[in-house]
This record gives sequence, structure tokens and C-alpha cells, in this order.
Amino acid sequence: MDESAADRARMRTWGVPEERISEAAMSVDGLMHLRQLADADLRLGSGDTVPLPGFDQLTVVETPGHTPGHICLRDAGREVFISGDHVLPSISPNVSLEIRGDTDPLRSCLESLDRLDADTHFEVLPAHEYRFRGLRDRVRQLKAVALERSEEVVQELIAQKNPTVWTIAARLSWSRGFASLSNLQLRLALSETAAHLQYLRTSGYRHDIHGLPEAVTLIRS
Repeated sequence: MDESAADRARMRTWGVPEERISEAAMSVDGLMHLRQLADADLRLGSGDTVPLPGFDQLTVVETPGHTPGHICLRDAGREVFISGDHVLPSISPNVSLEIRGDTDPLRSCLESLDRLDADTHFEVLPAHEYRFRGLRDRVRQLKAVALERSEEVVQELIAQKNPTVWTIAARLSWSRGFASLSNLQLRLALSETAAHLQYLRTSGYRHDIHGLPEAVTLIRS
């Protein structure tokens, strides 16, 4: 089974209605685009210094979650924190469970946020929106939002008789409303819901949602 067919099969496992499968699944063209993305010339890990002239204090903080290899950059000399997509000033970055990549991306995201609970006076330069200050407060807000969403998912698991990723996503609160979501936005909503379901499962919350990776580590009983 090719990747596109496998993705369509997973959408069915997630309970996506047949007439919305093509909309939610990754197309052959989309998968080919991902394959053709350039690989990094240089890979850096937490604590490494970026070899950039004039920026001898620009160090790496690994922050997987939004994407598996996401990093932030800390410039101690200029007191600037380049947060990429990991910390945004007013919106929550999407954290998606995808067919490739991290099998528990929300947990990775929360652990990454824990690494940033400092440098409150640094100016934060995000990849979207606008620059801001108050990194510690924003990190705590993002963690609270994520955990509140997981609790919302729990309530749907309790309320629904035979829940799927689709039926749970359809009942969650979305800024634009679930009914208005289509194409990529629909896919992101489903993948984000799946990420919360996987986080709950690896945290020890038992449920029977299909189409998720095997839970490897139970954090709490």
C-alpha cells in the first residue's frame, strides 16, 4: 500500500466520512512535496552555538512538538529569544499526530515548553504575528491551553458512546467552528485531536480510539 492509500485508510480508521476522505487525506502531490524538501546542511542540538559571524552567543534549544526537529535560538548577548513556531504571542501552534514523525507530539511539545520557563526579560521573536516580552508567562499560558484542551477531549470520551477522532474533533471548540473547516484546516484539526488522544493514552487514560500508535510508556496509572 502506497503512502497516499495508507493515509486514506487511516482517515477511515479515524472515522472521517467517506465523502470527506479526499479532503482530509494527504494527496500524492502533497506527499511528493514533503519528500522533495531539502534536508539540513548542518544539524545542531541543545546547547550548540550557531556558527554565524557576529552571533557568538546564539545557542540552540531543541523544542520538538510543533514539528519533530523544531529548534529555538537564544541570543544571550542581545537578550533575544527566537521562538520560531514553538511560542507565538496570541495563538497556539498546531501540534499534530502524523503518519511519520513523533508518536507523541503533544508530550514532546509540553516538555519543550518546560525548557523555556526562564529569560522573562528577553524579547521574543516568533515566526508569526509580532515580537513580545514575557516568555515565561506565555509558556505557562500555552501549557494551560493544551491541558485544558486535553480535558475537553476527556469529556467527549466520557460523553460519546462510540467515539472516533472525527466525532471528538467535531465536538471540540474551534475558533472558526468545526463545520467551517476544510482541506488543510480540517486535516490539522483532526491531527491535533489525535495528538491529544495519544497524549491521554500515554498518560495512562484508557480509551479505544483507533488509528493511533501503540502506547509505549505509561506516565501515570
